[in-house]
Parts: sequence; structure tokens; C-alpha cells
Amino acid sequence: MGSHLPPATLSVLEQQPTLPAPAQQLRVLLAEDQPINQRVVVRILEKRGHSLMDVGNGREALEALVSQSFDVVLMDVQMPDMDGIEATRVIRLQERGTARHQPIVVLTAYAIKGDRERFLAEGFDGYLSKPIASSALYETIERLVSSPAPLSIAWPDKPALAAFAPGPLNAAWDQAAALARVDNDTPFLKELIRIFLNISSNFLAELEAAVTRRDAAAIARVAHTLKGNVAMLCATPTLEQTLLVENKAIKADLDGIEADFAELKRRLIDLQAALETFAC
Repeated sequence: MGSHLPPATLSVLEQQPTLPAPAQQLRVLLAEDQPINQRVVVRILEKRGHSLMDVGNGREALEALVSQSFDVVLMDVQMPDMDGIEATRVIRLQERGTARHQPIVVLTAYAIKGDRERFLAEGFDGYLSKPIASSALYETIERLVSSPAPLSIAWPDKPALAAFAPGPLNAAWDQAAALARVDNDTPFLKELIRIFLNISSNFLAELEAAVTRRDAAAIARVAHTLKGNVAMLCATPTLEQTLLVENKAIKADLDGIEADFAELKRRLIDLQAALETFAC
């Protein structure tokens, strides 16, 4: 596949050696509220032969664990009703005084230095940063289930911006890199794009309302969720501006946030137009 792609695109491909067939087919519980991330993880795991149940928040994950058994749980951090950290704390409290230990891997767009250690300290056994690479996901869950001790490492360890090479100058997204993320499966990429187009306007409206209120916590939350979606689509210009807005909101530094949001809105509209052209 790589021989047909330009050199800049090769950096987005997973260059780890092909993994051997899994020793066993795993039963996986996915707690993730974003539809694009759900579809990607489901597709990755089903291609590997693993079975999966997906729920939309931490409370639903706890309910599923009461009635069913899973080899491993994949837990997003930011979810409505109950987030992944709170749900993991509940699971670990329930395990105290027992011989049980449910393997849990955090899936998160937080990917700066120290994030892995912070999540492992919260009770997670493994860490994966978004956008999720299929080989990293396979390696992490299969090693975790086969190992008696929690994993202290998981890769890739890099910020979201380093997860793919920049596309052509002024391009709203890098089509070749996005295709490489889904193993050049054009119909599947178009499916993800249609999902994104259906939800991106809601992100924009929520973010605009939060900026109008100057609600730093809400701005950071919405920008963080948007960041994971545009990173999956290798939309560097929108991703860069989303990171800027998120980081300012996290620091509660809202000076000039209206202008920052206006630029983000412009880039997102350009991205929507480019994606619509590809998906139609």
C-alpha cells in the first residue's frame, strides 16, 4: 500500500511489524459517546476477530459489567452522565477485598507528557491516545489480557498533532492520510465523514454558545471532543485552531477567544465543504 503513497503520507501508516493472529478472541466492552470513535473501534476490533459491546457512558458500562463478563474494557474519559475516570474508580472500589481485577484501557485525546502516568494512577491498566491506531489497540488489549500484571506502557505516545503528516498547503484535510487511517477503505471513510457532517454543526453551535457565555469549562469540553473528531479525519488546519481554543479555555485565558473562535468556525466550514465534496 505504501508504494502508492507520497513520502509525506507514509509517516501516518503504522510501521510496526504485522502482529500474529490473536491467541484468543476477546470479548470487549467499549464505553464511548462519540459515534465516529465508536465506529472506528468497532471496525478495528471486528477485523481482528474480537467481539464487542458498545455503550455511551460510564454508568452504562457499570450496568453492563454487572450482567456480563468482558475480557477488557475500553473507556473514554469525557462522557455524559458518568465519565470514564469516575466509572473506573467505582469498578476498582467494587474489586477491593476480592480476587477480581477487570482490565481497563483508557482511550483519550489527552496526549501530552504526563497524561499516561496520570491515567494509570487513576486505576487504568493501559493507555491509548486518539486517533487510535489499529496495531496499537491490538497490541495493548491482547498483551494486557495475556499478562498477569497491568501494562505500564502503551503506544503511540505522541500529541494528536503528530499523529499524521500535514497535507498539501492550505488543504482543509489530508485525504490520503485519512484513507491510510482506514486501510484505504473509501466507503468506510465516507461513512465516517457523513457521521461527522451530521454532528459537526452541533459542535459549532455548542462552542459558539459557550464562547458567548465566556464559559471556559464548556469551551474546553466541546473543543476537546471536536479535536478528536477532526484529528481522525487528518484535518490539520481545524485541529490546530481547535487545540488553540481548548488550551486557552483550560487555562481560563479567554482574552481574544471570540476572534479565536471566529477563525475556528471559518476553518471548520471550509472543512465541511471539502468533506462534502469527497463524500457525495
